[in-house]
Amino acid sequence: VRFSIINYFTSFDLIAKTWTTVKAAGQAPSGRSGVQMGAVNSGIFICGGFSKLKASKDADKGQIHSDAFMLTFDTAKKAWKWEKG
Repeated sequence: VRFSIINYFTSFDLIAKTWTTVKAAGQAPSGRSGVQMGAVNSGIFICGGFSKLKASKDADKGQIHSDAFMLTFDTAKKAWKWEKG
């Protein structure tokens, strides 16, 4: 099974029907797949996930994440911000 590990967040505009990469201040989570996400108040809660680390020249080692992050949108500043929980 092949999967991708990404380190960016995108937003979909329902009116324009376009995707945009979100640029946010603060500490973002490392690239990972298989995260758990949910909408909470004015933000998005993200926790866990899986990534690969290079164990040797020919082998990778899996890493399971147990950390949590919150991506919030400040309507006054019209800006996104990451916070580690």
